[in-house]
Amino acid sequence: MNSVASTSNLNASLTVGVTGGSGFVGRALIPHLRNQGFSISQIRRIPNRNDFELAESATDVVIHLAGENIAGGRWTSAKKERILTSRVEGTKNLCEKLLSLLKPPRVFISSSAVGFYGNRGDEALDENSPAGDGFLAEVVRQWEAASSPLESQGIRVVHLRFGAILASNGGMLKKMILPFSLGLGGRSGSGRQFVSWISMRDAIEVISKAITDERIVGPVNVVSPQPVRNVEFAKTLAAVLRRPAIIPTPAFLINALFGELGRELILSGAKVAPMKLEQAGYVFRHSNLKSALLEAIGRQV
Repeated sequence: MNSVASTSNLNASLTVGVTGGSGFVGRALIPHLRNQGFSISQIRRIPNRNDFELAESATDVVIHLAGENIAGGRWTSAKKERILTSRVEGTKNLCEKLLSLLKPPRVFISSSAVGFYGNRGDEALDENSPAGDGFLAEVVRQWEAASSPLESQGIRVVHLRFGAILASNGGMLKKMILPFSLGLGGRSGSGRQFVSWISMRDAIEVISKAITDERIVGPVNVVSPQPVRNVEFAKTLAAVLRRPAIIPTPAFLINALFGELGRELILSGAKVAPMKLEQAGYVFRHSNLKSALLEAIGRQV
C-alpha cells in the first residue's frame, strides 16, 4: 500500500467538525480534507446568534472558522461589537457545548490572526512575542482566551494566527486585483509596513497538518517565512498582472475612506515568522510571493 493510500485510510477513522464551512477558508478546506480521507461534518451556526447546533455524536476534531468578517466595512461601534462578540462569545458558547458532550473532541483548532501583534514596524516576531496594541490585537487576545476551558480539560487547542491569505475569490487579494489590473495600483501609505502573507494552499495544508501533528499546539503563525513590505507586495502583484504599480494610495485618503480599519489593516503591519511550523517540519508550498500570486490568479510560473 502506498503512503498516500495509507494516510487516507488512517484519516478515515477521524471525524472532523467544521464551523464556518461556507466561508472564504472553509470552501477550500472541506474538499481538501475530504480528499485526505477525513470524515467531515459541518457545524451549523444558529441564525442571529453567536451559538452553534451540536449533535450528540462523536467528533474527534473541531475546526472553528466562523466569525464576523473583520474587513467587511468601516469599523463603526456596531461593527466592532459584532466582530468582538462573534469571535469571543461564539467561541465560548461553542466550547461550553463541546465540553457538555459525552465524548468531547480530542483537538480544537481555531482560526486567529496575526493582528494579535498589532503595528510592530520592523520588529521580528514569533509565537513568543507579546500582544500589540489596538482593537484587533485585543479581539484576538480575547478570542484565543475564550477556548481556555478546553485546554484545562486536556484537549489539544491550536490557535492558527493567519496572515493575509492569498486567493482570488476572497480576502485582501480579491479587492486588489481589479484596480491593479487597470493599472491603478501602488503602495499604501509609506509602503514600508510589512505584509505577512500565506498562500491558500499552505493555509489549508497547515490546518490539515494540525489535525494529526501533536507538535502543533497553542498559537501558531500561519505565514510564509518571507514577509514583504507593502511596496514590494504591490510591485509583485502588478508584475504578475503585467501592469505598472505607480499610483500610490496616500495615508490620508485611506484614513478618510476606511477610518480605524484602514489604520489597522492597511497602514499597519507586522514582520511575523512561522517559527512553530518550521520546528514541526512543515514544508511550504509557497515561500515566494510571486509563485503564490501566480497560483492565486491562475497563471503558471
